Amino acid sequence: MFEDERLAIIRAHPINRAREVLSLLVTLAAIAVIIAAYSYSGGSEFEEEQAAEKYYCEMVFDGTWPNYRGIDCSKYHKENE
Repeated sequence: MFEDERLAIIRAHPINRAREVLSLLVTLAAIAVIIAAYSYSGGSEFEEEQAAEKYYCEMVFDGTWPNYRGIDCSKYHKENE
């Protein structure tokens, strides 16, 4: 039996195929976890930025701060009325 034929038989064995599939699934799961973590952290940063902008606009409407950032705070003023 030639070496190439022997390797082909070994690679075609169901246990080796199962290992390949398992390895692929673990890799895909790791990629999915990384994407989910990145999406979660990006979403929370956006929410924090919105909360900071709302707080800034509340301080501007109270007269505590001048509008030094030049943000249009009218959308938050309508919420408070």
